[in-house]
Amino acid sequence: MIGPRHPLADITGAVLAGGQSKRMGFDKARVRWQGETLIEIAVRILSVIFLWVIVVGGAAAAHPELTVPIFPDILPGGGAIVGVHAALTHAENQRVFVMACDIPFPNAALIRHLANLAPRAPWVIPQTDEGYYQPLFAVYSQACRPLFAELFAQGHRQIMRLADRLGPHIVAEPELRRFDPELRSFVNLNTPDELDAHLPGAAEECR
Repeated sequence: MIGPRHPLADITGAVLAGGQSKRMGFDKARVRWQGETLIEIAVRILSVIFLWVIVVGGAAAAHPELTVPIFPDILPGGGAIVGVHAALTHAENQRVFVMACDIPFPNAALIRHLANLAPRAPWVIPQTDEGYYQPLFAVYSQACRPLFAELFAQGHRQIMRLADRLGPHIVAEPELRRFDPELRSFVNLNTPDELDAHLPGAAEECR
């Protein structure tokens, strides 16, 4: 719970919805859980935190239930780096909090903390004790956008290649757990087995 605070106006919240869901077999954004699709859950939570919220990589016709702007990717081929680049391009602000659409349990307090953290850093990214970064639950500045385009043109598709060009502000697990003790914000759903494990019964509604 984040309490009755005003939405942040200096950072855009962006939901990435451009994945092809090949391993899932159907559109992950359309997974329905407790009366909402995953993309509705993401937009609802981000809309409490941020004044500006957008969806990128999707088509408006595919999500008629949404009331926020929906923008296409700009670089061809899809992928995470393409989605983050599009989010920065379409954002109203110098910074963007980016979240994948297949995260069922985003923690609003952690999102707000990341958004308020290190506002002058070129990007802010969580890292768990196992060494895993969470680039699709992170904050990026507009300084990243031309570098993403360059990396894409060079054939690179991994977001973390950006670290070779711009050092991020890394948020370590002890700090993350202050806001999200079980790190449920980093659960994402890529396969039917993962869907059944975390949202039992949800898959049947989507097939």
